[in-house]
Amino acid sequence: METWNLFTSNDIVVAALGILGIASVFVVFGTATSKVNKRELTMQEFYAQIRAREETKETKKLDDKSNYDTSSK
Repeated sequence: METWNLFTSNDIVVAALGILGIASVFVVFGTATSKVNKRELTMQEFYAQIRAREETKETKKLDDKSNYDTSSK
């Protein structure tokens, strides 16, 4: 039990800083993962809206072409 008495306050401070450093790594990874997931979902929704608009434009063009009236000329 005498070995615990060999630790100085500096050793305890260094150990505490090491534990805080490791904890901060986990916090940073968790935050980054969360933000990347949110961004990916936002980008998927954005591209889905763009595709829907393009499909609507294509459908409108096809409808306009099919409804073109040549009998009046």
